[in-house]
Amino acid sequence: MAAKTEINPLQMPKLRQMSQNRRLALAVSTIAAFLFLSFSIIFTYRLPPGYSFGLFDFLAYYHMEMMLLMAALGVAVGAFVFYLLYARIEQKEKESEITAEMLLNFLAEEERKILSFLAKGGGSAYQSEISRLEGMTRLRAHRALARLAKKGILSLERVGKTNKVFLSKPLYGAISKN
Repeated sequence: MAAKTEINPLQMPKLRQMSQNRRLALAVSTIAAFLFLSFSIIFTYRLPPGYSFGLFDFLAYYHMEMMLLMAALGVAVGAFVFYLLYARIEQKEKESEITAEMLLNFLAEEERKILSFLAKGGGSAYQSEISRLEGMTRLRAHRALARLAKKGILSLERVGKTNKVFLSKPLYGAISKN
């Protein structure tokens, strides 16, 4: 027989079980607290000698130690915020992959071939290189590129007697992961 475990409502919820908005709020408040402490330390260095503000006296007296502590705390705060927001980053990446896959399904075979070539080539290539792809002629490449440019998927820039083709940056990021 399995034992039932009861969740105590007074227990602090685990970070991964919190909603994304709560994690975002926690990350922002952590950064705000870190910035407040940083500015407090900087403020103490600007005080003229003889002024006393309680806690700030401690910060001014141990200023070198506090600066080292702040550097370590900055790394810890950065890691904590990354941990809090990583799930949101993963979700956005998955959404962009799904969007890229859907986009590719709506394109013709020639257009998919061009986008694949551009993604492998860093997001840009000359039109003459694209026309040399297997099963592609200069006319087919020109027409497919014109259709893709009209859809806003890529842009063409005149370079001498040929065109340089640039894949849009958001789409390049999504396609290159696939």
